[in-house]
Amino acid sequence: LRSPNAIIKNLHFTPRSKMAAINVDSDNDSITNVIAVVEGFKKEGNALFQKAGATISILNEAMERYQSGVNKVDQTITLPKIISKDNNIDTTKLMNQMLYLKVTLLSNMAMCSLKKAELELELRPKSTSDLNNNADADIDTATASLQTTIEYVTTSLQSLDQITSEQDTRPTRSKLLYRRSKANFLMTQTSASNSNSNSNNNETVKLYASAQTDLQQLLSFDTHNKSAQTLLRQIKVHSAKMLHTTGMASSASHSPLTRALNHLKQHEEGIVSGSGSGIDGEKFVTSLKFIHASLLDDLVNAVHELLGNDGRGIRQLLQLAFPPGSLRLTNTDEEENENENEKEIYGKRMQNQGQALALQCLSSASALPVFALKLHRMMLIMEQDTKCRLDDYVYYLLVNGSNNNSNSNNNSEGSTSEELVNAVMALQMRLMLYMHVVEDDMIYNRDASTSISASESENPSPPIVVSILSNKHQARVCNTALQSQYDSIKSMALNCLSAWLEPNPLPILQSIHAHQCSSNKDSTAKKISYGKAEPTEEEVHQMQPRKLAEYRKRCYQRTHGRRVRCRRNALYFANDNGDGDGDGGNAIDSILSFVASLLSSSSPSSLDEIMKIDGYWRKEYVITIGRIMNHIRDENARESKKESDDKDNGGGGVYIDDTTRGIIQSFFDKTGHQLTIEEIIDLGPGDVPNSNGNNDNDVGHLSNCIKNCLFITSLLLASNEVGSWGLKECWKDSRNEWETLASSGNHDAMAVAAECASAAAGVEGFVRSWIQSCMNPDNTSEDGAWRRLLSCDNREVRAGAASAMAKLGLADNSVASDEGELIALLEVAAGLLEDDGEDEENNDEASTNKMVSATFNSSSSGQQAPVERGVELLTYLSSKTSIKDEIAHGFALTQVHSYSSATTASEKTVLERLVELSEPKNKRIPGVSPAVAFSLATTFASLSVSIETLRNEAFAEKEITSEQFDQIQAMGKTEEEAKLEESKKEKDDSQAVSSRIKSMARHNVPRALVSLMEMGEGASSASDATLEQVVIAMMRFAGEASIRGAMIQQGCLSACINFMKNGELSETEKKIMRHGQHTIAKILVTTNPSLLNTSQCMGSIKPLILLVRDTDSSDLQRFEALLSLTNLASHSDSTKQRIISEKGIGALSYGMFSSHEMVRKAATEAMTNLVPHPKIMDHLREYDNLKVWVAFSCDFDEHFECARAALGCLAMVTQDRIISSEMCKMNLSKGLIKDVLESGNLELMHRLLIIVLNLMEHGGACLDFTIETGTVAFCEVYAQSFQNGSSKSCELNFSPADKKLMDISVALAKEVVSVSNR
Repeated sequence: LRSPNAIIKNLHFTPRSKMAAINVDSDNDSITNVIAVVEGFKKEGNALFQKAGATISILNEAMERYQSGVNKVDQTITLPKIISKDNNIDTTKLMNQMLYLKVTLLSNMAMCSLKKAELELELRPKSTSDLNNNADADIDTATASLQTTIEYVTTSLQSLDQITSEQDTRPTRSKLLYRRSKANFLMTQTSASNSNSNSNNNETVKLYASAQTDLQQLLSFDTHNKSAQTLLRQIKVHSAKMLHTTGMASSASHSPLTRALNHLKQHEEGIVSGSGSGIDGEKFVTSLKFIHASLLDDLVNAVHELLGNDGRGIRQLLQLAFPPGSLRLTNTDEEENENENEKEIYGKRMQNQGQALALQCLSSASALPVFALKLHRMMLIMEQDTKCRLDDYVYYLLVNGSNNNSNSNNNSEGSTSEELVNAVMALQMRLMLYMHVVEDDMIYNRDASTSISASESENPSPPIVVSILSNKHQARVCNTALQSQYDSIKSMALNCLSAWLEPNPLPILQSIHAHQCSSNKDSTAKKISYGKAEPTEEEVHQMQPRKLAEYRKRCYQRTHGRRVRCRRNALYFANDNGDGDGDGGNAIDSILSFVASLLSSSSPSSLDEIMKIDGYWRKEYVITIGRIMNHIRDENARESKKESDDKDNGGGGVYIDDTTRGIIQSFFDKTGHQLTIEEIIDLGPGDVPNSNGNNDNDVGHLSNCIKNCLFITSLLLASNEVGSWGLKECWKDSRNEWETLASSGNHDAMAVAAECASAAAGVEGFVRSWIQSCMNPDNTSEDGAWRRLLSCDNREVRAGAASAMAKLGLADNSVASDEGELIALLEVAAGLLEDDGEDEENNDEASTNKMVSATFNSSSSGQQAPVERGVELLTYLSSKTSIKDEIAHGFALTQVHSYSSATTASEKTVLERLVELSEPKNKRIPGVSPAVAFSLATTFASLSVSIETLRNEAFAEKEITSEQFDQIQAMGKTEEEAKLEESKKEKDDSQAVSSRIKSMARHNVPRALVSLMEMGEGASSASDATLEQVVIAMMRFAGEASIRGAMIQQGCLSACINFMKNGELSETEKKIMRHGQHTIAKILVTTNPSLLNTSQCMGSIKPLILLVRDTDSSDLQRFEALLSLTNLASHSDSTKQRIISEKGIGALSYGMFSSHEMVRKAATEAMTNLVPHPKIMDHLREYDNLKVWVAFSCDFDEHFECARAALGCLAMVTQDRIISSEMCKMNLSKGLIKDVLESGNLELMHRLLIIVLNLMEHGGACLDFTIETGTVAFCEVYAQSFQNGSSKSCELNFSPADKKLMDISVALAKEVVSVSNR
């Protein structure tokens, strides 16, 4: 007979993990116990410290309690067994909890030691000014206590930096820095009391500096800490008084940064006096470089040093960044002579280099909000003096500086001007983003109770912050910079324009700062917050209804204000005419004219040769213009009655707001009204017209065609509706102009035509019909336009044409259903994926010199364009079942076609090539654009799903199912029509999907998905659309149980865990989070938790609980999350503790009341596996909670599995006397015992008999209760009737499993009878 405890042990639910019973990890068990012990030490120490009138002896006793806790933590962290189990244990959440507990104890010890010092000096916290008057204090003892405080704080900060959890450590860090600063400040007083020697004075200066440094770091992330502000003022007053008294004022604060500023001052004085006594130019530049390096290495301290002495450093940098006369834009004779003298001493190149470095210093320091605010105020004053804005100065440099250096033979001078322009534009962008943050905060902090009128809600006017930057002038700067000859300036212009039009400036600021601090060891600098900290999702859920309504209203106002600002800025840019007034112009026309003039030049001048536009910049400009038009379009505008009645005039029923309509019409009207003077030439009988394209009139016409085609392409890429309307209503001679480009013989013009065709082929309706009309027999003949595009020597032209042909083919039902045609299109895509070695060699030098933009990490746009087209084409093809199987099972290019960019057959399969493209550091192609990343993720997601599954997902949120829809459709069809339609459907069963997923897992597709998810930061990071497709693909992969181990090995589980976000999330981000959490749930349903490392095991719990708690999650998602939690809860006490610490009891209780039976069952099983954790026992000791479990157990007729789980839990928890007593008080319990025993179900009887046995073991009222129910009499008869060998037992014909359960229940019945007879 087995003991009840042995039987109970097997009641833990580990379904689907298919493993033996898991032993509790003794190490983790000891850690849990240690935490409880240490918490006890902390409570004892706190009680002693908080005693009224605490003496030094009491403080010593409190410190002993804290020290005992620290020793216990240190012993546990350094356990050899734990270290051998996981070398990265310090990164786990369990170790983070212990480290944070240690930090708290050390912080408390530091406070005790500081209090001791004050008592030893007979001081109180508010009487530090009288410290020097107390001659009777024990200075040496106080000094020792203060030194101990500093040591405790330093150790605490080191431990705090090791914590890697998402917990906000800033409040603790703030306390530690304040206590160390105060200790250093008190040390200065004790040092002054000892002696007045020079060595002590120097030591006192260092103590003052250390105290100020700590407070400056504190105020960088806790700007409203009044105690720190007060102490900092006291320190500055005492420091200045001490320096003046000792005569050290002249030699104080000789830090390296101060010496560098002194060098700059000497340089400035030499220039002003004209004596030439300033430092040499090299030393001047070196000093600026040192200041810049100091800002990158230690931002907080360097900034506060620049702001010290009434802003001496920032004033010097500002004077160097904007030297006298530079902001006046015109020089007087006197200033001209002064500049000539300056050139003679230092040289113009050194001056520009120093100016650029000063601007870089100002830009880097502006990462700290306090510096940015100070700089903005000073530049406002400077603007009032010079009558010139910062953006005016940028425009002046662009027009008179960098763009005029093209004719200069001095390359170094041109490069210096380029560096200067980039530096001032970087500063401009930093200040612009910061002003947007200030504006957003002003909108958010508006009185939420103020009602908004209807007119204001339609066209609100957010507050315009008084700024040194003008929106109108900013548009002019971006317009001019985009037409620069330098790639770096064009790239900076794109960045500035993107930042100017970005609704939320915070991610860009944080990304720039993270990149700046990537090598910074100072953890405080990385914690800078630019705006008000957003509440976490947990905090939002806990808000009271009124607070929640106010918070949501404020968020709406801020979001609305951001949208209005973006549209306003986009309109300023679109209407820029080059003079900065923002009226009557069109920057879009100006930029496209600039691009078109360069592309159409067949015999370029020297300037055109330098400024040659390649495919990369052309595409960037097209995409940027499309984004601008998207911002301009008013989505909230409503169609008027006249426009709704006259659909022909309104563009076929598609409403285009008046502003967008006016810009598009104005663009094409201006292009169409340009006069072209053609020379009439009389041709003789044997003469042929000149087709070289060298005629100026031909070039002008070609330029207009390119401009129109680029604009339509940008509209099509931005919005199908707007692009279709513009093509139909505004581009009057569209077909002829497109054919002109396609047959021009100019590769750039042909690339524009091919790109337009590819974009048009992807838009249904009129646009696709238009591009199909361009494929008339004349154009597809040997000399036709299409044939020229497909057979062109340029890879980019061929790729665009092939992509257009493929899209049109897929849109044709006859082609899309023909497997042979689909395979031909797949060969086209495979050919586009291959690299051309010759082109790569020819473009190597150009790619080396090309500046890589943050938004597209391509070494050569010429190489990347065909690859983009190939991946894009595969995205279309991957929706076909036959193509899915071909790609997943190793399709490779075996022939070379004329339309292919490959010169030889491929050695790699298409799948291997896609995985190679997804790698972040590929040797052949260093990275992919966001568009390619999205296409790759979409392709992988399509390969891992069947058409039927996609169809069911589409009907998931509908009122009817896909089966019901099919039945409705079948009612209107004959039997023959139904059979014909059924035969046309693609067959893609679950076995085919499983086979594809297994093949992709063998080719490292999960690792490729992780690479796509972990793309770079900032503009090059994965978009929300890409992340959504990545996590969908991972979720579908995780549906195949056999590859879940491979997914864990290739990083999918860790990537999903690390992706979790906090704060205010968009609907798309919430959806991505939900899919990522579901992926974790699917992976862990059948995974043995002992095979996971600690960070994976512990880190998975919070996402799973969030998924269970999410009201928008589906029943399937909750069910699988609960199964995974059941699995994890069975692993160890540590996982139980983590589930409970993440408020798992509430989440699981919520799941127990789900309307879906399987979710209720899984939640009940998960809760059962938390037993015997103290928290769950406390939860069940409450009468109402226990009553729920008894009620669940009674409902076995309707919900058997849920009742079985509830009975299993009661079988374990009734070992507790309190729970047993509460259960015996319920009338429901008597009915439960009677109904289960009468049911005859052996599984339920097994659990119930253990409950009865536990109740009887407690004796007293519990024993009486069981006897009253008649259980003992039942057990006596039951044991006699069905014991081994009895005739009744043999008559039942049980299976071996049931026979085993029967024997166990009989044995338990005998034990019940035995206990009752004691």
